[in-house]
Amino acid sequence: SMTQLEGFVKMNPALGLPAPGVSFTLAKSLLEKGEFNLVVCGKVKSGKSSLINALLGRELLPVCTDVATSCVFRISNAPEDSFEVVYGNGDREKITEEQLTAFGSQAEIDKNNGLSADKAIAYIQVNTKAPFLPQGVSIIDTPGVGSTYPHHTQITLQYMQQADAALFVMKPEPI
Repeated sequence: SMTQLEGFVKMNPALGLPAPGVSFTLAKSLLEKGEFNLVVCGKVKSGKSSLINALLGRELLPVCTDVATSCVFRISNAPEDSFEVVYGNGDREKITEEQLTAFGSQAEIDKNNGLSADKAIAYIQVNTKAPFLPQGVSIIDTPGVGSTYPHHTQITLQYMQQADAALFVMKPEPI
């Protein structure tokens, strides 16, 4: 194991082995954590949710011509589909696939005067068949930055700080 390798290096200084580097330490901490979060981020309306839908091979996450994603979607590989709203206080509520848009789309929330979703949603957990995602690896779809909803930018920046890796999605136009 990586811990044994570190111990071997420390206990055998006469061998002159190099100390574990930053990459080794980072890899070890990620493996010990047991999960890896790839945060998909970028400007609002850059196609983040559309890209994830394309990777999944189905239109699962809400997309529309207006601001679509209003909260974080956490997509994980699972043998069967299941969906949960996870609230800031830790409570969980099972929802159906049809309810993903009602809870996670800003356009839908605006249309219903904000009544269709609780303001204290931490994220929406989406478990679906995604064989390209190894066990413990999740894709995090964020609302994006630069929208007319300042809290969307705050949510995205918060999740970027917790990311193990980030994928920036940009439109093919001057940045």
